[in-house]
Amino acid sequence: MTSQQAQTSQAPPDELELASPYLPLERMHGISLRLQPEVQGTREGVLVVDPNTCQIDAWGDRGGCTRIALQTISIRATRQRTADPKGQGRVLWGVHGAELQAQAVHLVQDPAGPWMLVLERVRAETAVIPLFGAPRC
Repeated sequence: MTSQQAQTSQAPPDELELASPYLPLERMHGISLRLQPEVQGTREGVLVVDPNTCQIDAWGDRGGCTRIALQTISIRATRQRTADPKGQGRVLWGVHGAELQAQAVHLVQDPAGPWMLVLERVRAETAVIPLFGAPRC
């Protein structure tokens, strides 16, 4: 690998599009996230919560879903200056938005796996949700 290829593979993506698999959470069955390029440690974007319940087949594919409106929330993700306690090179992002219905929301950028969305919810257990590259339509 040339040094130029190494720099290219380590460069952060310009725009980040992530989505969760189907979730068995109350009023939250899917999450997608779109973040603009990082500027001085922050990324602006939107978090979309899908409350629709779907039938799931043996392949894990959705079908026969309800048609409730999606909730779109404007957010700002801020890179935290917190060292990874396990030394795995993960980056912690604080997520803030006026309409977020959680005590705290974090994104964990893991170089060895999917991004994780951590929702510390009021009167509910903390949810850790894997986010994968969203397919482009």
